[in-house]
Amino acid sequence: MSNPHAFLDRSLNRTQMGIHWTANPNSAFNFATDRDPDGWAHESWGDEEDEGEPLGVVMSGRVHPRHVLEEGTEEHDSYSMGEAILGEGHPEQETTVRGDARVHVRDIDFFHGSEHLGSVRGRWSGRA
Repeated sequence: MSNPHAFLDRSLNRTQMGIHWTANPNSAFNFATDRDPDGWAHESWGDEEDEGEPLGVVMSGRVHPRHVLEEGTEEHDSYSMGEAILGEGHPEQETTVRGDARVHVRDIDFFHGSEHLGSVRGRWSGRA
């Protein structure tokens, strides 16, 4: 990526960024780099169809608290019927955000496997 800001402007501002977020940096890193909740790499690396270690992207963002779904509510349960949502008791510590919520991203870290490739700071905004 010769121009990460242009790539991120094109990608993040025009597409959905997902409804599953976490306040736990370790969970975000594990998910982005294809690891299990304990940090162990999945054994798919090196398979014939695999390209090697994954390129992971970890975004640090914020969303207005009114867009965070509360566990145990009917709305949260509706989302969890169709999506794998892992709550407070799960090691991934996911927070679920409404699909139409605006997410504001300020920092993005890039990883190749466990190697940190760099960070980009900026202002991006998109839908969850």
